[in-house]
Amino acid sequence: MLAGSTALGRPNTPGQAADEDAGLHLLASAELIGNDGPWALREGLQRANGLLTLSSGHRASGWSATLAAYSARWAATDQIPQRLIVAGQYQGAPFTRFGAIDTSDGGSTHRSSLSARWHDTDAASGTTTQVAAFAINSGLQLFSNFSYFLDRPGSGGDQFSQQDQRRVYGLAASRTYSHAWGPYPARSELGLQARHDRIHLGLFDTLARANVATTRVDDVRETLLSAYAQTSVELSPKVRSVLGLRADRLNASVASALEAKNSGTAAQALLSPKLSLVLGPWQSTEFFVNAGSGFHSNDARGMTAKIDPKTGESTAAVPGLVKAKGAELGLRTEALAARLLSSIALWRLDFDSELSYVGDAGTTEPKGASQRFGLEWNNHWAATPHRQFDLDAAWTRARFRQDQTDENGTGRFVPNAVDRVITGTVSLI
Repeated sequence: MLAGSTALGRPNTPGQAADEDAGLHLLASAELIGNDGPWALREGLQRANGLLTLSSGHRASGWSATLAAYSARWAATDQIPQRLIVAGQYQGAPFTRFGAIDTSDGGSTHRSSLSARWHDTDAASGTTTQVAAFAINSGLQLFSNFSYFLDRPGSGGDQFSQQDQRRVYGLAASRTYSHAWGPYPARSELGLQARHDRIHLGLFDTLARANVATTRVDDVRETLLSAYAQTSVELSPKVRSVLGLRADRLNASVASALEAKNSGTAAQALLSPKLSLVLGPWQSTEFFVNAGSGFHSNDARGMTAKIDPKTGESTAAVPGLVKAKGAELGLRTEALAARLLSSIALWRLDFDSELSYVGDAGTTEPKGASQRFGLEWNNHWAATPHRQFDLDAAWTRARFRQDQTDENGTGRFVPNAVDRVITGTVSLI
């Protein structure tokens, strides 16, 4: 999934004076994890992480390069029928809520990436230039069986496999500079971003992780080009604003190995304006209003789809970029306690649609427009120079604008939308 936004908030400040140490620095880390989980079927998780970073320079000017790698493999215990737990046995053997039916479910994944960043600030003008680039190689094999013997009762089960091999390349560049906007001091940022995905995707019927039938195989090429501009203006010592505009264009090309009608090219472009207004501070408290639009992306295969790969029926193509509009009203304060920063915000987010790609069916499922309201409360307390505490809570109401009742009884509720989240962390520095 791709997502786009333009940063809003306080105006950027020029880079600070060079640090004393601008030499070459090396950072390396490694992680090995194994876990069997609480299930009757041992999870057998084997996960490895590695990171190597080389950097030089200081806050005003410098560069860094990072090489990262990750791999994991596991066995999965999918959901099980309630009736088996009540019965207490399956195929003559004891069965509990920790039991598994298809013991070949699970998967493996790997990811490696190389990224680099360079930045430079002109001390005299305060102009900052940044350039970043990355390359990613990743793969996934996922074996799942949610319905067991419902769809293919005579063939050994309903297991299917989602397979994904992709390479992703990206580049970003920005320039930030100070200037005057009429009588007001301002600071503006101009930026360009590009991302290209080369993806090989497959969806297969499997039995004990062996392919027995092919639902679809596709090669996807996807390019997102973006340009943005934003300006922070200090209208008065107590009033600051940020105006931003972002332009995105998505180009997609799909080559279907099994259904030529699902092959093709498609493109879509969006403009996303944004506005932020900050008032204060008064008594260590400031108020803010943010409003604007953005987007989320859908699977590129939905942009060229004409035939349902499972049923062979005609299906309508869907947009690759789904527009979103949002706004929030809130305040930030340091008046409650020493070294405690708290913020609270009321927000609203409207999506033109809830289109999503259904991986186990190989189709794009259209849903209607949605609306979300929410309240967020964030707290950061630096109790001592070496101990920090964070506590965040969010409440959300997500509903479709119109009833979406279907065979699954969705109604106006957005499936899988989380309505309450509470997180807390303790950091020892």
